[in-house]
Amino acid sequence: MRSLHALACAGAIALLAGCASYNRGVIDELKSQPDGDRAARLLLLTLPDQREIPLRFVKVDPRLFYVGAGGRWWRQVCDGVRLGVLIEGNPGVAAVRCVDDARLKRRIFAQLRSPLVAWLPRWAGGGVLVELRLIPADP
Repeated sequence: MRSLHALACAGAIALLAGCASYNRGVIDELKSQPDGDRAARLLLLTLPDQREIPLRFVKVDPRLFYVGAGGRWWRQVCDGVRLGVLIEGNPGVAAVRCVDDARLKRRIFAQLRSPLVAWLPRWAGGGVLVELRLIPADP
């Protein structure tokens, strides 16, 4: 039983390590190819601890975007912070907050959900809805 547990832990660690390297490649691509296919569907968010994470987004209007948050990174932003973003190849600053609106969350998450995970049951589509409102640059 212990060997099965150890194998599962090793697999989880390998998966996480793969995600980190995948993200590094995605981050580099978003920066080097701002007009690329990925930049059209992923934004790059710089967290308060300076980590950068690529996220799928829904664009509501030129200044309002939503992302879905899993994991723990969103806990750094729910109190309302300003963060650096790279959206559609354009760097900027966004006011960020977590949104507690079940209807809006269902609508946005339906648009965010990757076709690759469409087989997941509805209850597995949880997470936190995060709003990013771009702050206009000073003239």
